Amino acid sequence: MKFNKTDYFIDFENYIEWVIYIGTVVYVLPGRSTKANAQIVAGAISIFLAWINFALFLKRFSFFGIYIIMTKRVFLTVCKVLPLVVLFIAAFSFSLSLLMPLDQGFNNVPVSLLTTFVMMTGDLDYRGTFLANGSLHVLRKIFLVLFILMVSIAIMNLLTGLAVGDTNEIMNRSKEKKRIYKATLVITLERNLHNFPIFSPPKIKNINIQDHPDEKVECSSSWLLRQWEKVYDDEELEERLNEMKNDEEDHEKKLDGLREEIKKTNDLVHKNTAAMETKIENRLKNIEAMLAQIQAGGILHSSN
Repeated sequence: MKFNKTDYFIDFENYIEWVIYIGTVVYVLPGRSTKANAQIVAGAISIFLAWINFALFLKRFSFFGIYIIMTKRVFLTVCKVLPLVVLFIAAFSFSLSLLMPLDQGFNNVPVSLLTTFVMMTGDLDYRGTFLANGSLHVLRKIFLVLFILMVSIAIMNLLTGLAVGDTNEIMNRSKEKKRIYKATLVITLERNLHNFPIFSPPKIKNINIQDHPDEKVECSSSWLLRQWEKVYDDEELEERLNEMKNDEEDHEKKLDGLREEIKKTNDLVHKNTAAMETKIENRLKNIEAMLAQIQAGGILHSSN
């Protein structure tokens, strides 16, 4: 839970924890051997949310964090397509309810919706449901074929493509998110650890830096980071540094190639410039020679 009062109500995980607390109290009190239905419901919801909250807490750790964040992002992506899925499920559910009113899976609207949703996962129950003889058995089989083509194949492949299509982008964003969660956790603990004297970091020694210039002063943040180094490994940091080093080497190679191209271009320009200057000088000499001939011819003509 967050200690910052302004950010407390923004974090969705805090609401999950409150539901867990309330559900646990409702289930435990009063402490009888037999539980009412409301208490059983509260206990089931509390257990479910407790494990989900525990999984969300693990996203701050190096090994589990990236996969939990990716799972969350994929789930949110699938939720964006759910309105389209609900439309198809409702269309087939209501139609099959009219065609098979005596079937146990389609005798009312809620059960029909649930049955159609389960059919979307592949549990069609073809022999027991759609092979029964009746006046409308041909139309039932037509709807079954349409359901397989539109829902089981098209929509399920669409969901799969959305889930794994941009895996690289999700992986990169999940890494950044995990770093943010880790930094937020460390900063929050550092700001609020002094409220708990048992876990508070050791006091900083009063050292005059001028008298002891080479002695390292231990501060609370460095102490806290050293404690969390026991939990967080440095594999990701080393991987990131290696990536940055490789990127830097690639940039250097590209810069070297660019410098070489610029040098070749300059040499070519100089060569072309020298050739053009030579041509211009030759043209000027030819013009001067022609002018000299014209002047000489004019002088001879005037003398005659």
